[in-house]
Amino acid sequence: MDIALLQARLSHMGEHHISILGLIAFAGSFGAGLHIRGGEIRVTARADLAIGAQVASLDSQN
Repeated sequence: MDIALLQARLSHMGEHHISILGLIAFAGSFGAGLHIRGGEIRVTARADLAIGAQVASLDSQN
């Protein structure tokens, strides 16, 4: 897994409206686990690394 790429994509997405299903598919493509609580998203990699990202808004309409 390329951690730098994952960090860059999560950082970029943090400024935009994203769909829950899209985010789950994105995390799954890296073989990662996804945990959402409030406005915080935590992606846990298979190597037991964790990356947290704050998102401005979650749009579940898409």
